[in-house]
Amino acid sequence: MGASTAAPSTSSPARDAVAGAFAGAAARVVVGPLDVVKIRLQVQLEAPPGGGGGGSGGGVRGASTSGPASPPPPPGPSPATVRPLPKYTGMTHALRTIVQEEGLVVSLALEE
Repeated sequence: MGASTAAPSTSSPARDAVAGAFAGAAARVVVGPLDVVKIRLQVQLEAPPGGGGGGSGGGVRGASTSGPASPPPPPGPSPATVRPLPKYTGMTHALRTIVQEEGLVVSLALEE
């Protein structure tokens, strides 16, 4: 039969461990921020600005007021059933917004 032409391996367990550690760190740096963005996109519903609950404010319920009566509300869904607008429009918008609001290092660290 023929002689083997494979070169002897020059790797050692320590070298393999260091290479694995660097590969894991690089993957964490790349995948971690994307995972944060993915999670934020999945749970992104947020109340629109100025739309905090609590009614129209001021006044006593059922108390009479001077002046003309207000018109009835327009047809359609009540404000309580309207879904809030999403905060992010996509992956890049979410990434930019998170970095602007929270800073690069803090916002992109993997949330656990």
